[in-house]
Amino acid sequence: PCTGPLPDLSRLGASVQQQVQQRYTAVMEGANAETYGALGMILMAAKIPETAESCLREAWSVDPERFQWPYYLGHLYRDDGSMEQAAVFFERARELQPDDVAALVWLGDAYLAMGRASRARPVFEDALTVEADSLSARFGLGRAALLEADFQRAVRLLEEILTRDPTAVAAHYPLGMAYRGMGKHERAERHLAQRQDAGLGPHDPLMIELDALLDSPRAHETRGVAALDRGEWN
Repeated sequence: PCTGPLPDLSRLGASVQQQVQQRYTAVMEGANAETYGALGMILMAAKIPETAESCLREAWSVDPERFQWPYYLGHLYRDDGSMEQAAVFFERARELQPDDVAALVWLGDAYLAMGRASRARPVFEDALTVEADSLSARFGLGRAALLEADFQRAVRLLEEILTRDPTAVAAHYPLGMAYRGMGKHERAERHLAQRQDAGLGPHDPLMIELDALLDSPRAHETRGVAALDRGEWN
């Protein structure tokens, strides 16, 4: 439970241990949605999912109308591979903020992971209605079309992604599979040969906020490398 003893923090750096301890003390001194949620977030960032889940559930129970609590719980379950549970919480987040593109994309992605293309398709379509330029929503819609054997639509959507952003390498594999489904094997092999283990997620302010929480040399290095990969030299 969130108000029980903290788990073993010895694998964390001293500065992160101090951050966790400060937020735990805040819960002990005044348990409310903010203190529960703040502790859950730092534990989630520190990859301690069990206790993070307990704290975020406490925050959600105290303040059920706050979007970020079910949203973070959806990500926790998604990271754990529990897509049924992830979909439940992303659905709740969607009810609270129907126009949040990140929540829509991750909800659709959870449905795709369960093989439910018919559930995923309208969710991605809603995301494109909100943000017409969203590549992540197009990527989801293209994969849904592929799963439904609508190869022409999949090709159109996935080719459009690469036209808009040639660095969106995640589109190559499903595009190759769509061309294969159409019997265009030469084009299929061209894209399948460019397959990389990459995703195409939405702009996600809440997860950016979460990732920026940890104050440790390793966390700063990770963020620096990520910025380098994005070409953000400063």
